[in-house]
Amino acid sequence: MDALRFEPPRPAAPAERRVLVFGASIRAAAESLRRAGFVPWGADLFADVDQIACSPTIRVARYPQDLADACQRLPASPWLHTGGLENDPDVLQELTHAGPLLGMDVATIRQVRDPELLDRVLAPAGFPLPEFSLRWPTQENPSHWLWKPFRSAGGLGLRWAKDARKSAGYFQRFVKGEVLGATFLGSSAGVRLVGVTQQLAGPDWGQAPGFVYGGSIGPLPLEPRRIHQLETLGTVLRGNFELIGLFGVDLIDDGHQFWPLEVNPRYTASVEVLELATGRPLMADHVRACRPAGNFPSDRSLDSRPARWSATEWPMVGKAIVYARRPFTVTAPRARRFGELHQHRPMRWAADLPFSGATIPSGAPILTVFASGQTLESIRTTLRERIAECRK
Repeated sequence: MDALRFEPPRPAAPAERRVLVFGASIRAAAESLRRAGFVPWGADLFADVDQIACSPTIRVARYPQDLADACQRLPASPWLHTGGLENDPDVLQELTHAGPLLGMDVATIRQVRDPELLDRVLAPAGFPLPEFSLRWPTQENPSHWLWKPFRSAGGLGLRWAKDARKSAGYFQRFVKGEVLGATFLGSSAGVRLVGVTQQLAGPDWGQAPGFVYGGSIGPLPLEPRRIHQLETLGTVLRGNFELIGLFGVDLIDDGHQFWPLEVNPRYTASVEVLELATGRPLMADHVRACRPAGNFPSDRSLDSRPARWSATEWPMVGKAIVYARRPFTVTAPRARRFGELHQHRPMRWAADLPFSGATIPSGAPILTVFASGQTLESIRTTLRERIAECRK
């Protein structure tokens, strides 16, 4: 592990406001905590420039194996996880020594990540998962099927059935439609739909390999009928699983119905987009919901747009991850250019800034770009322009 990028805050942070964050990349969650008035500390795989500026961070050399060791070097505090860590319940169990968990426990995560159990719960309510099988789908054209690892997040490892690997996973029928992310907030009082985003995936976005997550745009305007459908989905999930705090559901909208793909029992990448577009301090709602006897804030609190940090007055915000097309080392001039994009006002253009001298492998994320606008198409166009700008 690299201790050089871990520095205690100055002045010392009040312990009652400190929250630890663990994940592959914690920058977005740490900034959400800051906006909600908390003091984030944490550990992740990158410890990027803007992450270090936001909070004391330990960069781990091996993810997620080294997170438990990093946890031992941080002060005992309430904590949460992000970035696909639900795929490593044994590591999550080790992290329980950090302090009170602000989110779902390991038992709940194991349940909600089981596709067979999830389908048994959702299908009777009209939300079946796309057909899946543990065996090769030989009865028809395999091009109609995907292979998905049991331990997956952000589309990593997802591939067409013909390219299946001999490892732990299953086959799932391909459903054509728009890929969406629905964000919910669960508490002892029930569940609330926070917002819906369009998910950007695949090589068309920032050269994301395969089906890998490439970004989000939202919140999407939906008809009341469709909002009611998603609210019902959230209610069914909350009624069958102990889902508390922020969580996401990846799904396909085929124009007629929603097809759930998986539940992400944690802070998701879409939360940042919803916060920046609406000005809602969603992490405050998350922490409140995860505390004993947690309850929802008032509608007035949820609908407020605090000018002190709201980044935009546009109705929608998008972000896209720029992936490396080939291995390269970040030069000092390029690092300075990334910093200029980060400082752009009224809304920054970039985040997750790599350090000068960082070596980035082919297919790995370089940084994230942002855009705001009135329509999906205008935001998609601007994101593509800013991706191209970052590659100059």
